[in-house]
Amino acid sequence: VGSMSISIMGKTIGALGNLTFVLGIIIFIFAVMGMQLFGKNYE
Repeated sequence: VGSMSISIMGKTIGALGNLTFVLGIIIFIFAVMGMQLFGKNYE
């Protein structure tokens, strides 16, 4: 039972890690796009 819960926790952390990684990339892309758009507006 102990090793089972550890493996489930490992899978959950792995899935959350991938989700966080993907969200981070999406936020980064939007931040870069936003900076370019606002940069053009300020010039």
